[in-house]
Amino acid sequence: MKDSKVIIIDKFGNIIPRGNLDDFRHSITLLNYIKEAYPNWPILKSLDYTVAPLILGTILVYAKNIVFLNTTKNNILSGIILLGKEYDKNQMEVLKGLVKEFDNYNIKIISDLELVDGEAKGNDFYLQPNEHASEMLERFLSEKELEEDAGLHK
Repeated sequence: MKDSKVIIIDKFGNIIPRGNLDDFRHSITLLNYIKEAYPNWPILKSLDYTVAPLILGTILVYAKNIVFLNTTKNNILSGIILLGKEYDKNQMEVLKGLVKEFDNYNIKIISDLELVDGEAKGNDFYLQPNEHASEMLERFLSEKELEEDAGLHK
């Protein structure tokens, strides 16, 4: 899976690796998956391979998917996790297992993703010094839980 350009955790908790790190663009991989998984979506008429990966990822997040973009380049291990405002507990357990495989990667989470005036907007969450990706995910989930308990998160 570490060679996949994109990894999707669908709303049922299935892990769907797509593309290869050597593939040219995340947009191609994401759009091919969207066309395959959601062939009847009217929005497909307005999407092409020039659409930014974050916009395509946000569209998948709207469909209750979790998206992992493997941004590794020149042996610099990195990735971005795209999350919506709400996520299923089963999907989160699957994500925890997946992130353990990428524990030594520089991972960033973009949560609460939404499209605003044609742009993907969300909240960035970063690794702290000497923190592993799985620890960062646990910290993120803990902070989200505290927000929900305080009534700060819808």
